[in-house]
Amino acid sequence: MMAIFRHIHGVLVLFLLCQTSGEKDSLKTADSGSVVASPKSTANSMSPSSACHKVREEFGKTFPGHASLVPAKVSHDDDMEICYRGRQHKGQESCCNRAMERKYLKAAEKDLEEVVKITNSYLKNLVTSSAKQFQDLFLSMIERAENSTDLLFSNIYKLPQQERQQPIRTFFTDLKNFIRRKQINIHTSVEQFFIDLFPLVFHNNLNDPNKMAYTEEYKRCLVSAKPHVHPPFGEWPRRIALQLAQVFGSTRTFLEAVNLAVETVNTTEHLVMENHCHKAVTKLRYCSQCRGHTEAKPCYNYCLNVMRGCLAEVQELSTPWNSFVDSVEKYSQTLTGSYSIETVMQGLDNKISDALMYSMTNGLKFYSQVIAKCGHPKMDTKKLPGGQKDEGSEVTHHKTMAAKVKYTDRLWQFTHDLKASKGFYTHFADAVCENENFVVRDKSSLHCWNGEHMGRYTSNVTEVGLIAQVRFNPEMTVVQGRTTTVITLKDKLMHMAKQLESSAQKESSMQADQWVVAIHNHYPDNFPGSGDGALNDDEDFGQGSGSGFGGDNDNDGQSSNPEWDFGDGSSDNSQHDSINKNNKPNPGAAETKGPTGESFALRVTLTSIIATTFAAVLWVNG
Repeated sequence: MMAIFRHIHGVLVLFLLCQTSGEKDSLKTADSGSVVASPKSTANSMSPSSACHKVREEFGKTFPGHASLVPAKVSHDDDMEICYRGRQHKGQESCCNRAMERKYLKAAEKDLEEVVKITNSYLKNLVTSSAKQFQDLFLSMIERAENSTDLLFSNIYKLPQQERQQPIRTFFTDLKNFIRRKQINIHTSVEQFFIDLFPLVFHNNLNDPNKMAYTEEYKRCLVSAKPHVHPPFGEWPRRIALQLAQVFGSTRTFLEAVNLAVETVNTTEHLVMENHCHKAVTKLRYCSQCRGHTEAKPCYNYCLNVMRGCLAEVQELSTPWNSFVDSVEKYSQTLTGSYSIETVMQGLDNKISDALMYSMTNGLKFYSQVIAKCGHPKMDTKKLPGGQKDEGSEVTHHKTMAAKVKYTDRLWQFTHDLKASKGFYTHFADAVCENENFVVRDKSSLHCWNGEHMGRYTSNVTEVGLIAQVRFNPEMTVVQGRTTTVITLKDKLMHMAKQLESSAQKESSMQADQWVVAIHNHYPDNFPGSGDGALNDDEDFGQGSGSGFGGDNDNDGQSSNPEWDFGDGSSDNSQHDSINKNNKPNPGAAETKGPTGESFALRVTLTSIIATTFAAVLWVNG
């Protein structure tokens, strides 16, 4: 908190020095003690010509081209309303008139806007820059997962670029748009992704793509057949969907909280102040010049009463803001580790690979069902023996600069800096009065402007808080409930704090062994793409052995997420009895026309070995 106000103090010094840079020495009359007695005696004690001459010089610097508004000598103006009430104090004289007051009023309004902006600047910069940095960081994680998935499809599963591009791009664009707070259903996106993948896998991995034609008509038939056949990807689509929905939901909640912080500082910066406030600031800042005190500074306690009155509504944000900050700090602890977006996106290509491997090892369970609905793919005599050459993906395979930022470090730094802002709105008004270039800090000083003359400020300082300011502020009329803007903002902060608290408790209680139960509770049994095998933690395939390209993983292609590892328990070696060595449907098999087992098993084994090796190489080089 002190660091924030030291920053504010430094900026205010520069601002106020600029405001007073041209000032000359004002009158330093020997009878300054006598002018404390009353406003009238102050005016009468001034040397008319010299006093107004100094005022004219300063007024001309503050309002170039308008020095002629200053009278040549002290005089009375019935229309004066702020520095004194002309119609009530007929004997009051000064170097000001109503035209000058109007100029001072406009200047005071601008001064207050600048002071509020400066006071807000540190916190505003923190939350606005963090909102952008976190969104960019999350988007870069998704981009890297997209790159890894594309490499996986290209180098391991040999899916042609033209065919794999659309499913990959659509799926990861959905994930990015979810982070951008657009209306995206993660479950639907994952389901559609595997629907789009099924024809590619069936054509390229369960058949010979160099010989078989892949027509749009046959592709449409495969898509329509998928929901009605044995789930080709087993349990993996629903597992991936549930995990992504959980992690992305948590991540977006965090981004919404950061953006609410941005809304808070922007709202406080642009609050419209009451006219009573502008008049009080005018009296604080400029009315001393009407008495010839061109270099006078306000008394400290006088400044506190004026600023606390002006910013009483802003101070009402203190309690909800402090609760909000505590909740953000607590919630951020759930955004790291096994359930963080960083960990999940690093292992996503592995899990997608697991789904594809499942379809290859369990092809017999659905191949004949597909053939029954769509028939055998036709031979394509136009294709060359060498097959189609992958011209490469349009996805850019690189590590973005944003991705190099250590996520956990960035998160910790943000919450640490945000925590320092607790109490910020409690002391918001007081921060303006902490600057010695603006006020006289000595509360007993006789050489400060008290709103009427040079002397000690004797009124009590009103406590912080809207109710106290409405009842007791001696310098201005404070109106309660003037605008609903702050009330609405308070409600938003309180609601978000409760939401973060509730979510943090829910996240911390979600253990890895609860995901299996959560999966089956979340989805109906007939969810498209779900499997019928029992979950078995001892089954080797469920131990993270996917052939992904998680270049940031520390386990050379092995799953870094224990909670992702679900055994399928669906391996059936007897399916190989009716498969021949050509890895194609066996016309002689009466029960099925599925892919051949010996060649197919070899392909899966080689695929796994290549994938694991490639992942290790990518990690070493990347």
